[in-house]
Amino acid sequence: MVGILERRGDLVRCDRIARLRDRRFIRLTGAADTIPAYLLAGGCGAITSVGNLAPHWLARLESAARSEFYGQAQILQRRPVPLLDLLAREPDPVLIKLALSMLHPEVGATCRAPLALPRPECVSLLCDAIEDLPHPPVGMATKTERNGAAVAARRA
Repeated sequence: MVGILERRGDLVRCDRIARLRDRRFIRLTGAADTIPAYLLAGGCGAITSVGNLAPHWLARLESAARSEFYGQAQILQRRPVPLLDLLAREPDPVLIKLALSMLHPEVGATCRAPLALPRPECVSLLCDAIEDLPHPPVGMATKTERNGAAVAARRA
């Protein structure tokens, strides 16, 4: 075993593992809301679903935390909070897939059974949350294209 992925971002467990294991043992968090604290507790990085939507944000956050720019890391940490709150309202990966299809129209939004389409109110909130992501990636679909994807998702 070469590492562990903590889905909850348990800081106490990360610190305990960092003290008991070799420095090369990889400790990753899956909780986007704990990334800076997890890195300070001895974590090595993060693998999160929101990282698929904003990999540039995740890279900047990790860089700021590792460079000890804690003020910048804290500001970056707060930016996706509305999106993270929204993503928690539906089972993973329903809203992530929909958001990716809004950003990249070639990506399909459908999920395999038994997962269902998100509630309509989540779709419009998702459009707004994506707008607020820091520095959207090149090729981001326009708001009109995303609204078209949202309408198609509601009809399907």
